[in-house]
Amino acid sequence: MHRSSLRLAIIAAAGLCLVVFSMLFPRLAARGYAAASPAETVPLLELSKDDGVASVQPGELITYTLRYTNTINGAWPSVVLTETVPINAHFVITGSSGGWSCADGDPAGTTCTLTVGAVTPFAGGTKTFVVQVLDPLTVATSNVQNTVIVGSNGTYVDAATTQTPLDTDIDFNFTKIDSLFD
Repeated sequence: MHRSSLRLAIIAAAGLCLVVFSMLFPRLAARGYAAASPAETVPLLELSKDDGVASVQPGELITYTLRYTNTINGAWPSVVLTETVPINAHFVITGSSGGWSCADGDPAGTTCTLTVGAVTPFAGGTKTFVVQVLDPLTVATSNVQNTVIVGSNGTYVDAATTQTPLDTDIDFNFTKIDSLFD
C-alpha cells in the first residue's frame, strides 16, 4: 500500500473509532473525551443522587443517597465523592457515611470529601450525606439545591444535583368577631 493511501486508511479508521466511541459513550464524548486507541478501554463511572423526600421544612434533615457505578470494564483507582454543604443547611455527621472530611455542624459552603477507594469493573456502592435545614432560614429560597461530584485521581468524572422543595407555608387561624358594640 502506498504511504498516502496508508495514511488515509489510518485516518479513516481513527474517524470510525471516534464515531463509534461517540455513539457508545455519549456522556464522555459530550465532555470532550475521545478514545486514544481502539484497544483502550475508557471506564465510565456514573453517579446518581436521591433525597428521598417530596419536600422539607426548616429544621428537618435531608439524607442524600449517593450511588456510584463503574458501568464498563476498567477499574477506577482512588475514587472520591465531593459534596458542598448547601445554602440554608449544615452538615450532620449522624446518619452520614463514615469518613466524610466535614465536622458535625459545618456550615453552608463547606466542601466535604469522602474517599471511596478503587472501584472495580461493573461494581459500585452507596454512601449517604446528611444535612439539616436551618430554622430560621438565612437566605430566602424555595428549595435546597445540592450537587455531588465523583472523580478519580483528581479528575472530574460525573455529577448529580438534587433540588429539595422547602415547605415554608405558615398556617394562620382567623376568628371572626361579629360585633364589639352590640
